[in-house]
Amino acid sequence: MRTKFLSVPNGGWNASQALDMMAPNDAVRMINLIPRKTHIEPRKGTQELTTSALPDIVETLAKHRAGDGTQTLLAGANDNIYTVNTTTGATASVGSGFKDNRWQTVNFNDLLLFVNGADAPQQYDGTTLGTYTATITGPTATDLTGVVVFKGRCIYWENNKASFWYAGAGSYGGACTEFPLDLVTKKGGYVVECCTWSRDSGEGLDDLFVVLMSTGETLVYQGSDPGSAFDWQLIGSFELGEPLGVRGSIKYASDRIVLTRDGFVNLSTALQVGRVTDEGNISSKIVDAAKKAAERWGDNYGWEITYFDRESLLIVNIPRYVSTSTPTNSYSEQYCMNTNTGAWTRFTGWDAITFQEVNGKLYMGCYDGHVREVFTG
Repeated sequence: MRTKFLSVPNGGWNASQALDMMAPNDAVRMINLIPRKTHIEPRKGTQELTTSALPDIVETLAKHRAGDGTQTLLAGANDNIYTVNTTTGATASVGSGFKDNRWQTVNFNDLLLFVNGADAPQQYDGTTLGTYTATITGPTATDLTGVVVFKGRCIYWENNKASFWYAGAGSYGGACTEFPLDLVTKKGGYVVECCTWSRDSGEGLDDLFVVLMSTGETLVYQGSDPGSAFDWQLIGSFELGEPLGVRGSIKYASDRIVLTRDGFVNLSTALQVGRVTDEGNISSKIVDAAKKAAERWGDNYGWEITYFDRESLLIVNIPRYVSTSTPTNSYSEQYCMNTNTGAWTRFTGWDAITFQEVNGKLYMGCYDGHVREVFTG
């Protein structure tokens, strides 16, 4: 009898080519297995971190970084913001009575800043949560739905508005100035997310400011002061697929990955070829699956992209829930890429709506009110 050796499917999940066109080490399906350079391995499981479930879906996880390196995990659920002890699992409310649990957060000068487009912006200093000490003036503060730090200042955007607001140099509050985009955009729409893009792997003078519009139009600015005609220039307006959410992009080495209805795209590639081709994009090997997921569940809240260094995985959360008000009808899956090889896989059984890394461990907020550590057990 002749022996036939089969290739280890370390090429990962291939959802874009016909079977007879695939490489021998590709897989038609790969579920809860991680393709490594020379082998594949089972994905590890999860364990509950919280000692008891919070009373509602955990829609936000955030990390406060203190100046001494201390990291604190916080969770948004049940109209509260809680601290979560990553050793004991104990939770404690540090703020209550909020209208929305879908907070966007950023660390700025030892403070963790929270905005959600419904409540007054909050700041957490490692001990106490409260409204901004430096009161924001200019926009209606409760309308601020997102925040990013760019070259030493906070920049905000509002619900369904075609503009962003920038604080003074070195500031996160105080008087903010509006930067309208109505006359700049070619397709209209509103700001979904503002983010930064470095053309190297660090942060410095070559950092660019990126505005993702609801239409897929992407505006790229260069400079450090939006109020200066000499130090702020629009260097390009590009067309991508419609972005899938306010947590839908991530810095990735010298690039930025954006979740769109056209797939998961590298800005460096997409800004050159637009929507003409999928070649060169990070999700090209699973682009058909990514597009189908966006078509079916693109309007759901919970699209998010996370990088977990310990496992060398880029994790895209796919919220496939039926109803966020009924946790038993809610579930998610994750499309994950090995950043060392570019090979993809698919995770099921993790009912996550958000992820956060703290002290080298990755946690997920779940539909049943629990916070769980993943890749454990």
